[in-house]
Amino acid sequence: MQIFIDSKKNNIEKRESFYFLSFLFLIIFAGTFFLLTVSSNVIFTTKNISNKNKVAFALDVFNFTQTQSSVDEEVIPVNVVLYKNAFEDIDIQAKAALVLDIATGKVLYEKNKNDRMPLASLTKTMTAIIASELLDKNTIITIEKSDLTKEGDLGLFAEEKWKLADLLDFTLMTSSNDGVSAIVSQAGNLLLHNSAMISTKTQNPKEIFVEKMNEKARELGLEQTEFYNESGLDLNTKQSGAYGTAKETTRLFEYILNTNPHLLEATTNKISYFFSQNDLEHTAKNTNEFVELFSGIIGSKTGFTDLAGGNLGVVFDSGIGSPIIIVVLGSTIEGRFEDVLKLYKASLLEVSQNVL
Repeated sequence: MQIFIDSKKNNIEKRESFYFLSFLFLIIFAGTFFLLTVSSNVIFTTKNISNKNKVAFALDVFNFTQTQSSVDEEVIPVNVVLYKNAFEDIDIQAKAALVLDIATGKVLYEKNKNDRMPLASLTKTMTAIIASELLDKNTIITIEKSDLTKEGDLGLFAEEKWKLADLLDFTLMTSSNDGVSAIVSQAGNLLLHNSAMISTKTQNPKEIFVEKMNEKARELGLEQTEFYNESGLDLNTKQSGAYGTAKETTRLFEYILNTNPHLLEATTNKISYFFSQNDLEHTAKNTNEFVELFSGIIGSKTGFTDLAGGNLGVVFDSGIGSPIIIVVLGSTIEGRFEDVLKLYKASLLEVSQNVL
């Protein structure tokens, strides 16, 4: 009887053990299945969402983990800023314009950059280049009476003597037609004296100088630039004294910056005082009315005639060792300054965005 009871107890214990193990196995199996299902869903979800949604998904996971965390830490959000072109909404009066980042060679803005237009007194930049390459800076220039018949007399006197460097500064700053006439007469006479060494069909000092200006234009690859006189004054009601494009005029400023950056240095001042060799004082007021508004300005040149309208070229450093050239052609006498100021501000913004 005792043997039967013990056998029955053993059978009961075996069944209980079997039930327990079976229950444990079911729990393990169910748990494993659940984990595999969740993992599969996460992988499937991340594979089938766009890049934008992946960012949102990642942020959701990040926020969830932060919510669950018991650690009290400050979370610093990462802001993603999207920039637009700083020139996108620019509206200028000029018929043509170009903004060039010299360091990178990148054109930041352009408008009809290859349209051939009258240059007006932007011509004097080429005049200054040729004169400075032909004559020593200490060469004495004599103001002749014939030089004072030009439009825009700025107080020079017949028989007055100037050092070339001073007269160039005065001329570029005030856009003096009298000054440029005196410089070209003397430099042209030097060329005429050496005419046996060059090919020329004229015996006129100014004409031979203008020929030299055009030779320089070809040398620099300025195929659409043509000079008919040394000042840029209109020849008549239909023909300008010089023609060029915004693109090629920009290259002319770039040439000055690369070869003789001090040539335009005087044009960075609002007012300067000059003394001729006769000890006569001359007050020079910059024709660039906005010159003080350009931080880091390296040089500028204005131009205006009836045919050309308002022209202006400005070279400035953007503040990170990257000079920028702005040229506008065919604006108005006041609009040229407003146009360049708009392009100047946009240039600074565009460059700063690229740095960031």
